[in-house]
Amino acid sequence: MSRPLVAFLLTLRSDIRYRTGRLDAARRDAEQAVELCARGPDAHVLTAALFQAAKVDAVQGRSADCVARLDRATEIAAAGPDLTALAHLAATHGLLRLGQGAWDDAVRHLERAEALQADHGPADPLVVGSSPRLIEAYVACGRHDDARRELGRLATAVRSDPSPAARAAVLRAEALTAADADLDRRFPAA
Repeated sequence: MSRPLVAFLLTLRSDIRYRTGRLDAARRDAEQAVELCARGPDAHVLTAALFQAAKVDAVQGRSADCVARLDRATEIAAAGPDLTALAHLAATHGLLRLGQGAWDDAVRHLERAEALQADHGPADPLVVGSSPRLIEAYVACGRHDDARRELGRLATAVRSDPSPAARAAVLRAEALTAADADLDRRFPAA
């Protein structure tokens, strides 16, 4: 198998491990993919491996590593330009800023991810994953009308997706935007 293909497969496995909470294994896979790409000419796979590693860094609180990977990946993606990758990178930067409690900055990055995705990204809002995080950031900023508007957009977008992940994202967003009296009922459903 070629190095770019192995790197791509490692990046996919890293994403699965990330989504199932196996963060150390996800980090190892993503870092191995980055290392493989560093020896080859496939910028697209390198960008994907870098933003996957950055996502893991963000949720593990490794801010400096996350920012370094995001900066490198953004430079590569912007040269393309790979607008879908730029959406992923903006969403990952938003995730990092959410974890740091920098709500307004998170909103700025996540809105950029949503704008890039609307124009050039995949139709499924859970592929990039910025919409549920944007709702969370809006709520944290006290922008409840914006959060409800984004929830309506997310709910409409995933209406045809029967996956548990899509339904859970909507239920969690509904819980985040619910009145305090509804929280006890809504969060267990999510």
